[in-house]
Amino acid sequence: MMRASKEAELNVALLQYLGKCLAEGDDAMLAHLGLDRHDAQAIGCLCLSDLDYLALAHFPLLREGSIDRDLFYRLLEHVRRLRDRESVRDELLRLDAPLSLMKHLFGMDSTEYAKRGRRLGLMRALGRPADPNEAEERLIWQTLTAPGKPDGEDLSAEECLALC
Repeated sequence: MMRASKEAELNVALLQYLGKCLAEGDDAMLAHLGLDRHDAQAIGCLCLSDLDYLALAHFPLLREGSIDRDLFYRLLEHVRRLRDRESVRDELLRLDAPLSLMKHLFGMDSTEYAKRGRRLGLMRALGRPADPNEAEERLIWQTLTAPGKPDGEDLSAEECLALC
């Protein structure tokens, strides 16, 4: 894992501090930082794994003594999108998506594929994945050739998950 920047360390500490202010009802300190209770409650959507993402950020949330609200909300949205993408990735793995698909969609190599599968408690069969049956092939073809989908455009991870 990359070393966290000083800005990232400050961001994580600041978010922890906001959580403490919220828990203690310290609205005055929240206001001093340029936030209100509603803003601080937005960090309630964060989980511990989200702090890992935040620890890699290289930009300061704190500007001139208060929190940059626009950046604060963009950061929360970014973390939510990352978590959603991870959720899709893990669900595809649970559905036994082949390594080639995971590499294409997420840039996953065989080591990461195996490690992530073990972390999810998956037992993988050795050898080639099973070929799709006719109904599955038809569904894939219909999705690829759907009206409004440009020729040659790949399926997104979400579209692949929907096919499962």
